[in-house]
Amino acid sequence: MNLTEAFRQFRAKPRNIRYDVTAISDTNPPELVCALFGHWKEWTEPRDDLPANVREYRDDLRGWGQSPAIAEVRRHLQQAFEGRMPVRVIVVTLLNPTKDQATVDAGQNASAARKVFAPRPDMVGRVTEFDGEAFCIRFKVINPHKLSLMRREAERRLADADRLDVSDPLGDASDSAHLLRLLGVELLLKYVHEAVLGHAPKLKHPLNGHSYEAIFAELPDAMQTRLLQVVGECVGPSGLAHDAVGIFSEWGRNFIGLRYPHEKYEVTEDEYRELGEDWVAIGAPLGLATFRYHPKELTGFVHALRTIADELPPGAREYPDA
Repeated sequence: MNLTEAFRQFRAKPRNIRYDVTAISDTNPPELVCALFGHWKEWTEPRDDLPANVREYRDDLRGWGQSPAIAEVRRHLQQAFEGRMPVRVIVVTLLNPTKDQATVDAGQNASAARKVFAPRPDMVGRVTEFDGEAFCIRFKVINPHKLSLMRREAERRLADADRLDVSDPLGDASDSAHLLRLLGVELLLKYVHEAVLGHAPKLKHPLNGHSYEAIFAELPDAMQTRLLQVVGECVGPSGLAHDAVGIFSEWGRNFIGLRYPHEKYEVTEDEYRELGEDWVAIGAPLGLATFRYHPKELTGFVHALRTIADELPPGAREYPDA
């Protein structure tokens, strides 16, 4: 694989392939893609002072000699640092390090050196420090097998929900299809979160893993916008356009409450019946319903999550058939 093909894996194209080593992808949201030498300070190896899944690349543009790539690298680093853009990496390996490594480390022209280019879709980073010269990119190594399992299980839950809907077209049997669909959404949302950010959600919420609004809030702003945009393209105007947090929160509460719906009604049988009759008598307003499913929004959000998941780098989206 040559360098052009390696950048293409992340939907990016350097301005000048002869010497540029960075590019901004045409994904939505955009990502910084860097080609970095793997031998530099052995940065691809685990370090005792960092978590096991973290790698840290530190460098200084003042040590890059007269490289014509410097201006473009500086511009891209600044853009990624200020915009908190995800960073993708292509690890460059010298085929003859004995001959060429000293030239590379001295910041001299190494265009004639033979190299191997390896895109690493399992690594997602951020530019954590940049002063215009010195910089640090901190990467997290994600587990592609874990992502594969998450996507597979999400699709299985959603397929099970569809089968229940077919067997009970009037929805009289139970809320099981809705619960399975919520579980599928949760797994897809966590899949997108981990594939984009390189780590599981950092949740501090009473609903723990079911706080969909908290998981969504951790995504980059551009990714949040993209997801809601795709929802609109799928189902048109919906409640997610003006109250996404409220609907996400309600889905999370539903995931807990619909498993034990009887706990919502500490009343007698007659009182329970009267509650339903009174609600219908005033027009069955959704705002006064004990549980609201938001099916249109759920359909759109499932479609949006699947769309984004399929747009992620190849290594993050390959999963076994359900």
